[in-house]
Amino acid sequence: MQVLDTLNDIEHCLEALKHKVELIRADITGNLYSVDILMTRKEAADFIGRTVKSVDRLCRERKIRKVFVNGQPRIRKSELLLFKGIDIVEEKPEGAMSELDKIISRFK
Repeated sequence: MQVLDTLNDIEHCLEALKHKVELIRADITGNLYSVDILMTRKEAADFIGRTVKSVDRLCRERKIRKVFVNGQPRIRKSELLLFKGIDIVEEKPEGAMSELDKIISRFK
């Protein structure tokens, strides 16, 4: 039981760190599309048309991930969209090259 609690704490810390990195990346690049919206459990329940208890159950079953911000549980909108079956693809601006294309273009 103690190992499971430790793993859950590590997972929450990693999620919080990932969110902060996304905020920094968005601030540096000026692209706000990489920043995800965090919703309360009630907002998430309304968004997917379920009850708060159902959202909590989905989080326990790890179908939706929960993020803790200042000790309060939040749910990413992208998690809810994926749960509903809507695939999220970040659009690249026109003319943007992938890292591989940049490397290849240096050797042409």
